[in-house]
Amino acid sequence: MLNSRAPAASARPKPQGAAAVRFSNASDPPSTPVRDLRVRTASQVTPLTGNLQKRQRDTLLSEQQQSPTRTPAPRASAESPSHHLPVPGSAAPRTTVAAAATSPLRAQGTASARSPADEHLAHPKPNSASGPAAKSRKKPPSKRLHDYRLLSSPSTSAFDVAARGGLKDNGVFVILAEDDPTRVKPYWEIRNSVNDALADVGSVGRVATVDPVKTGLALTLTRTSKTQEVLQHAEAIKLALTAEQVTLRKPAIIMVLADIPVRVNDIVVEDDDPFLQEEIELALDARLACPPRRLCKPEDLTTRKTTAVWIAIDPDSPTAARPRRLRIMQRWCHLRPFIDRSTPPLCSICWSYGHSHDACSHSPRCRQCGSHSHDTEEHTCDLCGGKDPCVPLCTNCTGPHSPEDSACKAKPTFDAAVNGFVIPVGQRLHRIKQAASRDRREIVKNLSQVS
Repeated sequence: MLNSRAPAASARPKPQGAAAVRFSNASDPPSTPVRDLRVRTASQVTPLTGNLQKRQRDTLLSEQQQSPTRTPAPRASAESPSHHLPVPGSAAPRTTVAAAATSPLRAQGTASARSPADEHLAHPKPNSASGPAAKSRKKPPSKRLHDYRLLSSPSTSAFDVAARGGLKDNGVFVILAEDDPTRVKPYWEIRNSVNDALADVGSVGRVATVDPVKTGLALTLTRTSKTQEVLQHAEAIKLALTAEQVTLRKPAIIMVLADIPVRVNDIVVEDDDPFLQEEIELALDARLACPPRRLCKPEDLTTRKTTAVWIAIDPDSPTAARPRRLRIMQRWCHLRPFIDRSTPPLCSICWSYGHSHDACSHSPRCRQCGSHSHDTEEHTCDLCGGKDPCVPLCTNCTGPHSPEDSACKAKPTFDAAVNGFVIPVGQRLHRIKQAASRDRREIVKNLSQVS
């Protein structure tokens, strides 16, 4: 009679037997029981459905097909060290079969427990914000420049110039000795000598004008000439003018030092004092291209404790980053770039910007009302229809102020992206004129009511 308590015979192999068959070549099979997805144990209290068991079996089969066949490493002996370094080019050994038979849920937990270094090596993420390409990427010019033009060129858009990198210096400098006779020659003779020398060597570049400077001569090229093409024939220019050197102009680095002390030991340090320049050069660790200049009137030095100082740093000095704060004359001073807020001069004939009175081709206008029928000296309040005091009319924005007023919104401004002065045009100029005309009408109306 069969014993009902005896376990039923199963065709499934025992885990230990399966491990022994699977590792028949191993000297000592592992004693840890091998978990098999097909074997149900008492610890598995949650029954596996048929679909879940099939998905786990398919996942395990796909992992085994993707991974190459690996030979299990023999068990370490007592003489051998307990840790083995992987051989380059070989796969890492598997220590237990349970690692290969791990369910997808456990595999997911193992993957999440990896160290950050392993994740970085396994899945490198490119950093798009770093690298030389990202650093060299220039910021596009502002869209507001579409409503501006170059002051020196009525048909040139300021946005196009800024997109090309700004205005470039189209000048060549000739370094001459202080007693060189070329310095006293007429400019047209020097220009013709340079142009003849360039033509002899086959250069298409030409010089338009020559101006004397402290170091020698400044050659201004024609509009169609290229600076680099002319510099290729610098030796020919040196021979024609007996010059020491022919080079490009290197603009100085213009900065402003704030809070520079006026007195040291109760002694006033003025602009022409070499002590001031020496102190600034030591603090900057750079050479100045010219003596510093205090941004105040000389008579105000006696009543002030500190002033701002304008400096021009030599461009040949080291190009290291300048500090924002410097210790000068036992006091902390702030260093910032110099912003040129000066406005180009007005033409005294038509009262417009962009040219001098020598090159003006317009008819004269009245400075007070902008009329072409009379000059400024002939202006009266009856001619412009205003009352006493007369309300001026700006020829640039039609506002109630004179053309040279610093508050005029149509005046030229210096733009760093363009590297030059720009002036409003188009819709921007139209809006400026509308607002300025409205203000002037209100002022004239109020004067009429008062009278």
